[in-house]
Amino acid sequence: MTPRDIERLHSDLTALLEAGQPPAIALLLRATFLRALPRDDALLWSAYGFDVARGLVEGALSIQPASLLAEGNGILGEVLRSVRARPIPPFRKVGDWERRIADACVRAERAERGAEADLADRGWGGEGGLSEAEWEGSGTVYIPVVARLNGGKGIHPLYRDLKAAYLVPLRVQAEGTLRSARGGEPMVEGVPAHRRDAFVRALGALEALRLKGAPRLAKCLFRIAWGEPNASLDGRSAELGFVAAAAAAYSSLSLDTTGRRIAPGIAFTGVVEGERVIPVGEGSLDRKVEACFHARMRLLVVPKVQEEAARAVARGLEVRYPGRRLVVAGASALGDVWRDHDVVEVGRRTAGEYVSAARRRFAMSRVFVVTTVLVLAAFIGYAAREAYVSDPNPVSAKWEGNRVIATNRHGRFVRVIGAGLIRPDVVEVPTWDPMGKRLALWDTDGDGTNEILVIYRSVPTRTDRMAVFDRSGRLRWVVEAETLGFPEGMPQEDLQWLAAYSTEERRNGSLLIIAMRRVPARALAFADVIDGATGALIASFRNNGHIEGMFAVDIGDDGIPEYCLSATDNETGMGLLGIIRVPELEDPEPRPSREIPALTEPQALNMGLVAAFHFPADAFSVSRAHAREVVEEAGDVLRVCVVGNGEGAIDQRCTQYWINLADLQRPILRDVQFTDSYLAIIRLIDPSIRPEELHEACERVSRGSLFLTPRGWQPIARSKA
Repeated sequence: MTPRDIERLHSDLTALLEAGQPPAIALLLRATFLRALPRDDALLWSAYGFDVARGLVEGALSIQPASLLAEGNGILGEVLRSVRARPIPPFRKVGDWERRIADACVRAERAERGAEADLADRGWGGEGGLSEAEWEGSGTVYIPVVARLNGGKGIHPLYRDLKAAYLVPLRVQAEGTLRSARGGEPMVEGVPAHRRDAFVRALGALEALRLKGAPRLAKCLFRIAWGEPNASLDGRSAELGFVAAAAAAYSSLSLDTTGRRIAPGIAFTGVVEGERVIPVGEGSLDRKVEACFHARMRLLVVPKVQEEAARAVARGLEVRYPGRRLVVAGASALGDVWRDHDVVEVGRRTAGEYVSAARRRFAMSRVFVVTTVLVLAAFIGYAAREAYVSDPNPVSAKWEGNRVIATNRHGRFVRVIGAGLIRPDVVEVPTWDPMGKRLALWDTDGDGTNEILVIYRSVPTRTDRMAVFDRSGRLRWVVEAETLGFPEGMPQEDLQWLAAYSTEERRNGSLLIIAMRRVPARALAFADVIDGATGALIASFRNNGHIEGMFAVDIGDDGIPEYCLSATDNETGMGLLGIIRVPELEDPEPRPSREIPALTEPQALNMGLVAAFHFPADAFSVSRAHAREVVEEAGDVLRVCVVGNGEGAIDQRCTQYWINLADLQRPILRDVQFTDSYLAIIRLIDPSIRPEELHEACERVSRGSLFLTPRGWQPIARSKA
């Protein structure tokens, strides 16, 4: 195709998508365009194809059900794989495009193999349908629908006649009412007003079932819920499935000792006229059979006169896909469906189920309902009052002067703690990391009730104590920064608590807390791992410089969290990042005489530190670099924000490092970039600076980045990509 042809094709595609197509057709439109796009024309791909491909990938990851990606429904899987092989235009910002296209391809492959259940993520119960508790008073079936192109005249011939079939779960809930509908007809909710009369008429077929002990239809309300908001109720082919589901729901109101429900994995298509089931449109039947086959439905019920045509389509698919099978059954009336034990499961009700049905029938009495409402209202009011007044669990706390006020979830006072407390500095979050706490409500001992953690001053100008109080205000434990028991030569005075962090990890029920301390006069900092139930010191790490904050990540997605300490190394002037893993701490029992490892020393790698990194100051900073923030991105990649000169917010004067930690012993530096704000500052200072100079500045800091090994600091390998 020529560039002019592609331009017209793209214009028609844009117009159709803006007109609002069903999701299935929108996917097929994009796939059709990409299939027509020349593979070897990079210019056309950059100008037109990449944005269309991105929309295709997003749709393929989000559309339900997954059978739309199956081979029998079109070209989606084939096009997704071809898109994956094409390059990303260099001027596009695409985020995690590589991961998303890979996920979309995997989803398409699973759908084509039939390994992914069509309705697994729909919330309708998957293979087994609804839970036993949800079966009471409801019936669920699956309806094959066909989405067509909503286009105007004159669209490109390539787009004409696009169709996609897929399944939609339909749930019908039957309830007894206190009033009878006019005209002796049942009431229906959940359908458009212009279709309500047709569905009410279809429910007349329930009279022929003659269920024992069932209420009059005029005393029943049928609520309809679709599992797919984009499916339309304008056609009539859903009537057979609707009436079958309504029959199962209606039977739950009967006082018969026999219970019935629609078996799982069954789809219906057919029009109901009185008691008869009449054919659906011939043009859509083939597609509906394909949708049921790819969705791995067990059985499809169709009008009797179309049974052979549907079976022929199913047999053709079984030859094409060995090992799969779709059974087709025909019905000429609702009674055929109701008496077919492959469609309707029949069983004896238990005593509890029979009592439940009797209770639901009795609920149709006005006297019973009014009495029940009054009793429940009184009970709920009493329970709410008791919970409001006496809920003992504190969920929030704040300082008022030199007192801590703790309140429950209703805002009522639980406890006032004031003895011996002096409020710390006005700055509540002294670190760059907003997770750090000086006042927190945590369940430190695992009993289900929060305790109150307070960092406070014991004498003016000092913040040297951390305490935990229970909900009654009793002191559980207190630790003083200068009495934790350090080896000789460590500073014993003027140690201040900076912030505490919850690791959300527990050891024998006790919450593990990581607390930060510092010695301002010596620019020395400590990170302490503390047992939240007892206050015992489990481990410590020190740094000659500030520790700015802590960030929780999960490298490798193995469920074992790591904790990143962002810091500054005063000895080298470099930004410092230390990563510790609590389960690998060298010794869970504190010993006053043991060594406190430094985040920059190789021996710390055997004591709970799993990785450490140095980041140099860039060419535009005066003295030092400070690691400020860590963000976990796709896969095993961490983005570390390093600020020069200690000035500005994180997004200013910031150099960003992307480090792949798939192998902690061999980290890979994927990329180094200045933030846009930093680039603007650099250009403001030196308007004559050239792009190649900025590139060289990034390369210089990447070459100067180091990681800690048992043999000392080594350069981080740079990604070749």
